[in-house]
Amino acid sequence: MTFDEKGFIDCLSAVINDAANDPGVLSISWGWDENQPFNNTVLWSPAAIDHVNHSLLAAAQLGMTVCVSTGDDGSEAQVQDGHAHVNFPATSPYVLAVGGTTLHARKSAKGQTAITEVVWNDGPGSGTGGGVSDITPVPSYQEGQVPRSINPGNFAGGRSRMWRPMLTPIPAISSCPAGSSALSAGPAPPGRCGEA
Repeated sequence: MTFDEKGFIDCLSAVINDAANDPGVLSISWGWDENQPFNNTVLWSPAAIDHVNHSLLAAAQLGMTVCVSTGDDGSEAQVQDGHAHVNFPATSPYVLAVGGTTLHARKSAKGQTAITEVVWNDGPGSGTGGGVSDITPVPSYQEGQVPRSINPGNFAGGRSRMWRPMLTPIPAISSCPAGSSALSAGPAPPGRCGEA
């Protein structure tokens, strides 16, 4: 498969039509900014976004859960133009977008361990993605819950993280304190804690 819009669509099609393995969950750890080219080749054209969304809807209708990383470049998404950016397909209304968090553990005066969880942000260009789409309209389940985009035009798009009223977004541990590790079907590779 090719590393472009067609390759992405072909890959989705292969998974959705895989009757031999009948997958129930699809994890996508790749995406790209909705409005910028990748390697001067991938630009999410409206037709490609529409096709991918139809494929993701088909997966949902088959009972498949599709989890998509919101990215690990923060809101700049490697574009560095002063605007906030979100990655597609995490902005699709048919996926569960997953953002990164960091766990902090500290001991209380009584010796008990208290763990807190905060959004993963190691500085410019190194943190969880997420935000408001500039192209995907707000889905009905996010109406009244999502602020308008901070970008020019203030588009009222959907969030690239699954937000529900009175609930938190779906996190994944992405950054751990030095000397610790997180397990997800096995230990993280050396030097890595985990990633969304």
